Amino acid sequence: MVGYRPTYPYSKYTHFLATSMSLAFALALFVMPVDVAAQPAAADSVMTVDVHDEPLRALLDKISRETTVQFVYDDALVDPVRATVRCEACKPMRIMALALENTPLEAILQTGSLVVIRKKREEGVLLSGVVRDAESGLPLAFAHVIHGDTGTSTDEAGRFALRVVSHSRDVEVRYLGYESKSATLSENESATVLLEPGTAELGAVIVHGGAIAAADDPRTQASMLTGRQLDAIPSVAGADPMIGLSRIPGVEDIEERAGALYVRGATPDDVLVEWAGIPLFNTDHFFGMISAINPESVEDATMYRYGAPSRLGGRTGGYVELAPASAFGGFLASGTVSPLHVAASTRFPLGRSAGLLVAARSSLPSMEQRNAYRTYFDSVLGSEDDRPGFSFRDLNARLAIIPGSRSLFSLNGYASGDRLDRAYEEEFSLFDDAEQDEEDIDDQDPEDDSDAEDDDADDFDPCDPDDCDEEFSILESEPIHNSWSSRGMSAQWLTAWNDRHQTHWQLSLSRYSSQFDYRRSEEAEDFFETHRFAFSSVEERRLRWGHDMSLGSHELSMGGFLKRVALKESDGLTERLDDVEQLFEDSDWAETASISGLYADWNLSGRRFDVASGLRVVRFGPSNQLDVEPRLRGAFSVSESLSWTASWERHHQYLFRVFGVDVLEEPRDRWEIPDHEPSASTLRSTGVRWHQGSVSILLEAFSNVFEGVALLSRGRNAESAGGDSPGSGLANGIEAQIRVKKGPWVAWSSYTRSRVEYTFDWLNDGASFPALHDRPHATKTMIEWRNGNWKLGSSIVVASGRPAVIPDGTSRGIDPIGTAVSGTSARSVLGQRLPVYERLDLHLRRHAQFRGAHTEVDLTLINVGNRSNVRYRRFNQTDDLLQFSDVQMLGFTPTLTIRVGRGSF
Repeated sequence: MVGYRPTYPYSKYTHFLATSMSLAFALALFVMPVDVAAQPAAADSVMTVDVHDEPLRALLDKISRETTVQFVYDDALVDPVRATVRCEACKPMRIMALALENTPLEAILQTGSLVVIRKKREEGVLLSGVVRDAESGLPLAFAHVIHGDTGTSTDEAGRFALRVVSHSRDVEVRYLGYESKSATLSENESATVLLEPGTAELGAVIVHGGAIAAADDPRTQASMLTGRQLDAIPSVAGADPMIGLSRIPGVEDIEERAGALYVRGATPDDVLVEWAGIPLFNTDHFFGMISAINPESVEDATMYRYGAPSRLGGRTGGYVELAPASAFGGFLASGTVSPLHVAASTRFPLGRSAGLLVAARSSLPSMEQRNAYRTYFDSVLGSEDDRPGFSFRDLNARLAIIPGSRSLFSLNGYASGDRLDRAYEEEFSLFDDAEQDEEDIDDQDPEDDSDAEDDDADDFDPCDPDDCDEEFSILESEPIHNSWSSRGMSAQWLTAWNDRHQTHWQLSLSRYSSQFDYRRSEEAEDFFETHRFAFSSVEERRLRWGHDMSLGSHELSMGGFLKRVALKESDGLTERLDDVEQLFEDSDWAETASISGLYADWNLSGRRFDVASGLRVVRFGPSNQLDVEPRLRGAFSVSESLSWTASWERHHQYLFRVFGVDVLEEPRDRWEIPDHEPSASTLRSTGVRWHQGSVSILLEAFSNVFEGVALLSRGRNAESAGGDSPGSGLANGIEAQIRVKKGPWVAWSSYTRSRVEYTFDWLNDGASFPALHDRPHATKTMIEWRNGNWKLGSSIVVASGRPAVIPDGTSRGIDPIGTAVSGTSARSVLGQRLPVYERLDLHLRRHAQFRGAHTEVDLTLINVGNRSNVRYRRFNQTDDLLQFSDVQMLGFTPTLTIRVGRGSF
């Protein structure tokens, strides 16, 4: 009997047809006369075959002719297969099992005489291994391992396990910032896959190992710094990932402050920065000279200028995720010395499934004596008088445990602090003599100059000991202490139930405080003291959970969060005379707010397109309102070299920073929850990307609309600060960037044309005016050369001067470190701007290795041309006269950083 041969590939529809036929055939057998039903089933018939390397179809025809067995199969599956089998007096199913033993096919008996030939449904084999950086040997966490339509991700130790059912053992390994690599694995041994850094051509900007590349990540459009070499861009104190992020197009470092990132019109307070899931309310040391994030504790830094996943929220200006450095990868110990600080880090395994990472930094003693400190502080304050002492420190720790083959648990801790101390002390003498006082008064008579000669003599000895009744001294002192610190910890749990489902939980606690302590005392016959103290803190406790699913070409993520924010402030003034103390003013204030929400992200990928949509719904406790944040983004490949991307999203913000007027006279800053509607932003962007060989070009246009913008306090002090109601803002522009790589050279350059404007009904007659951080033009160029253990890098930035502050009669002064305007001044109403900003930085690094010990020497030259860039313009108003003076940024500053260690750098 000739077998039934469908003309379409065998699929689930064929399976449905075969099943239906089986049921029909079974029903027919049931209703047949007893004499027919009692006959032996066709599959129980026996026959003898002896074939050698013959087409499988010929064997099937032979069995069909000699028995009543009917075969259902697809020609495309059967025609390429040849059979070899010898069996005497065997049943058809036994013959088929022997014939198909070493083929990808199998025979399935549906009824007594219907047999389906199909692909084997294997239980699968387990492919396992570890993914590492080819240069450093460090494991790469969360790399993608893809096999056909399925895949998995590596854990924190770079390990993966993937069960496959096909005969192919080929996988493709992808990691953001690295070359994708194909590898053939064995099911009986763990493989090591080494990835080379940084030459992908599409997607977001990446800095890896000092080389700037592009990453194929059309879904998130994230910008990322990857790997331990986060010091690709020169900075004062060695590696600094936050400074690296400031070189991304659309991100401006207006004040040369590490961590102060202005993202597409948003201010630094509108950007959320997290390390290991801990929100950081303070991201810099020493007024922004370096960031407060120890680079030894950071594996990579990802910035979402747009296209952020819905699990991130609470800010209107963007998100930065600092992934913690791996606690696995073998023993490592290193130390670093720079002109400003010393640092040490260590990583060591705790058994086979746990690891500990500790990294710490501290400023050098007597920092005020360091040339780098004097140069920077004097440029910040614009004065060389009364330079205070300063110190900072930070500590990061991470304990990671792999309790099972598919789970990861980690505990993370973070602490940093800055302290500013200024002490004034002077001792002088006074004389208590009434007669001498009367003579002094007489000497002041302009009509009596008879004793002028004696007066000149008295200038050298104003009081003869024989004529003085008593001499006493006064000790006057004014110590000032201003400090700010951050503390945080998080616990994270990740479980991958299988290759397509994983669940993650995260519990975090973060606290930031700023305090000021001032005492002025006079000690003579009596003791008198004035004491002023102020304190401000913000604390956030958060629980976040989520579940990710991969369903073929679909990916779904959903979860939620619970957050509680607590604010505290205190302020007081006391006076003490001897042992009697009097309280003149005292205030304590506290506020709490609960914020909760749910989110979901859905992604659909095709051969030439990728579409992602998200929805985040937030309940703001103080107002009991629901805020909806939709997000939509996508990418379409026009050709292999050209692609188009677009995004639209909305964000809300519920917490704001308010800077003090003078860090030498009050706490540095405080945080507030608004007593009105939270601010919001709506971002739209679209762009095209082209790449060919080693050249890639990106052109993007964006528009960001801000609601609820405020110049001063946005919360409880808004009315007392001037009664300013929130306004609106608009930022739009075009960004272009090009990257070229040739041999050991990598060059990357970008140009941004943008504008940022604010509008307030009560200011500038309701007309729009440029925001303080508006820069119409900005160009950034990075060039790097690598040759063996040598590396030379440069950073060039040329940008328009930002608007100068024009007083309008309501200004209350300017933050002395240039971080904020505390008054309500119209900006650039008269069109004035600061001079053009120009800066060239260079660094040269040499790496050496000897008997397992590593040494890196880095010579960095900041502002090579000694350009007098202006941080802000200070003004003083006396009567009707305005006097201006420019406060300049950091001038030429050479630094030498040395890093030594043992283990795998």
